[in-house]
Amino acid sequence: MNRILSLIACIGLVACASQTVTKSVDRMTHDPDCTNTETILHVWSWNFPTIADNMKKIADAGFTMLQTSPVNACFSPEGGNIKIFDEKEGNWYHYYQPLDWTIGNNIVGTEDQMRAMLDSAKKYDIKVLVDVLPNHTAFDIDLVSDEFYAAVGGRDKMFHTHGLESIKDYNDRTQCTHMGVGGLPDVNTENPLFQKYYMGFVNKLIEMGVRGFRYDTAKHIGVHSDPVDAEAGVTENDFWDVATGRKEVLGVSLAIPYDSLFVYGEVLQNRNVPEAEYAGYFGQTASTVISNFVPQISEK
Repeated sequence: MNRILSLIACIGLVACASQTVTKSVDRMTHDPDCTNTETILHVWSWNFPTIADNMKKIADAGFTMLQTSPVNACFSPEGGNIKIFDEKEGNWYHYYQPLDWTIGNNIVGTEDQMRAMLDSAKKYDIKVLVDVLPNHTAFDIDLVSDEFYAAVGGRDKMFHTHGLESIKDYNDRTQCTHMGVGGLPDVNTENPLFQKYYMGFVNKLIEMGVRGFRYDTAKHIGVHSDPVDAEAGVTENDFWDVATGRKEVLGVSLAIPYDSLFVYGEVLQNRNVPEAEYAGYFGQTASTVISNFVPQISEK
């Protein structure tokens, strides 16, 4: 199992490093006839100073974009930033447990270090993408910041009605979009106060120079055809309309035209997933291709 997981990690890094993306004019329509001209280097678990120090090498290697790990405030136990990949103490999953939508954590670095990295990227004409994950918070909801809770209207407004329960059937779209992925508390992404707070984070990153996003667990945020959480007062699954600049929320909208960003989402293939509807918003991962590829590699 460890060998397979290691291979998956390696394949993920290689796949991201060689991924081609479409030109900006085609990112809304995902034209299959578009000529791909750009490549992403996924600098997973690199901190900002390391990325900045290697920017010339990244550019010289032919990469036109790079994707960072999550930059948000995250779960961080004492000493937790020491061993990234250790089987028992590794913490790569810590920054997939948001505590607030502010910039900087003890793995990738501070906001000032990120600004310095973005300045370096601009110098070498490298576009920077950020991995974002608005779908959930940290496992321990007592660690989520008071400011975050206050911004969304209080703790009872943060999560879907059954958001603290784990998904049992990933083919059930109600469970998939209203309950916790792997036990991670499921955020009520349809709450307009949450949307406004999250978009403040996105717009600040854009102001700093970020030019794209990779949405983690994107298929767990509902689209219009999915069930709404009526018990939580939801009448429309409109998170993606707000996140992609199609509509504003409480006077806040995406800071720049959406077609000037490169955005893609983790929509893992399974039964009942409305992939075509997601494709109307962003490009998607190809998990079925990777999952079929990995066993062949692991047997060698």
